[in-house]
Amino acid sequence: MFAILKKSFRAKIVLSMILFLALLNGLVYVTKVYAVSDTPWHLVDLWWNISGEVNNIEKITMDVFISDEIPQNIDLYIAPIGLGKFNGVSFYGGLQTNTGGFVSKTDQRYKNWGRGLLFSRWDERSLDAVSLADGGFCQSAGYEGDFVGVRNTYKWSKGLYNIELRVLKPEQLNLPEDKNNTWIGMFVYSYEHSDWKYVGALRFPGKKLTLDRRFASFVEIYGKTIKEGDIPSFTVAFSNFKINGKQAISSGNITAIYPNEVPDRAQTVFADGEVQVIVGPKVDRGERIDGVYISKIKYSVNTPNKIFLYPGNSKMTVNGIAKPIDNEGTTPLIIEGSALIPIRALVEELGGIVEWDGEKRGINIALRDQKIELWIDGNKARVNDTEKELTVPLKIINSKTMVPLRFVAENLGYAIDWNDNEKRIEITY
Repeated sequence: MFAILKKSFRAKIVLSMILFLALLNGLVYVTKVYAVSDTPWHLVDLWWNISGEVNNIEKITMDVFISDEIPQNIDLYIAPIGLGKFNGVSFYGGLQTNTGGFVSKTDQRYKNWGRGLLFSRWDERSLDAVSLADGGFCQSAGYEGDFVGVRNTYKWSKGLYNIELRVLKPEQLNLPEDKNNTWIGMFVYSYEHSDWKYVGALRFPGKKLTLDRRFASFVEIYGKTIKEGDIPSFTVAFSNFKINGKQAISSGNITAIYPNEVPDRAQTVFADGEVQVIVGPKVDRGERIDGVYISKIKYSVNTPNKIFLYPGNSKMTVNGIAKPIDNEGTTPLIIEGSALIPIRALVEELGGIVEWDGEKRGINIALRDQKIELWIDGNKARVNDTEKELTVPLKIINSKTMVPLRFVAENLGYAIDWNDNEKRIEITY
């Protein structure tokens, strides 16, 4: 059976999942070690044990670090969003050294576009399920089972990136209202360059999305088969896996599967809060199970960052360190049950910027892809391109611009709570 299954990429995914489930149920047994096959080579599949909420998905994010420059002649696919399912529909996404696809939806000539990003889903061939980014391209094929995908060029290199899947409204894509499906866009953020790249969006069935708890990241050599010794040495580190802004897993084991007929050129460890895949050096696997080597990687999440603010206190505590809310001793005010503070120091602590708009008498807040506009005594704010109601408006009090804290924190993507025992506001980031 396995000899037949191994013929396609999707079959290798199925085989990996079968072996993962068999391992959990003690149904595996030892057989021979297989010879190395032609590419694609999944050097490792990392199966995450998701313990967090998987219903009503709005956003999935993961950080990925690449230690070294990857030669352009090596067909490498780094997939943080590797093997997942929304409402039973398989998908994957990540970075490739050589990305190909159609010129456009209507011009289906295939072209190799070079280094780029991709996001694909299965059980679909219609390009109606695809929304292209500016300058993006697409694909529809059946060689790995029926699938469609969006791609975009991106000159990624060594460094730290954040990969994000995010629910998008049809109107954001200039599409008509759709009551039966959900559109998911893929974005990549470069921490070094502080910019986002939009890859494109795909349509999934259902108005609410549930993520399968069986979810994997992987590192793959694809394309033309190369010599084992030509696999470059580098490290890929995965971390900060979040679903709807919360950690997807807290602690436990990640299952690393090294498939058969693949060079033993990857080793996985947990260090410095990251799952690190060390690629290049030859690894002596030892005993295999069904020709596959399986190992457990103990994983734990670093303690989240916390900011505490206290009514009547002019200092905020950032991870245990007291810092002034502003330079004039201003304290948080509680108005109609909402806390208002001068926001600049807090937003800058989070890595964002705050600007005063004198013409409109308001402030502009920007953090990564989020932009918030508020106006003095206005009962509405604008978050990106969407207007939202305010329970308490932006106010000038004692010559200070006081900002509704909960509204800003939540719309920047952070959790904010009131700790009644300690009588303090807590922001987790």
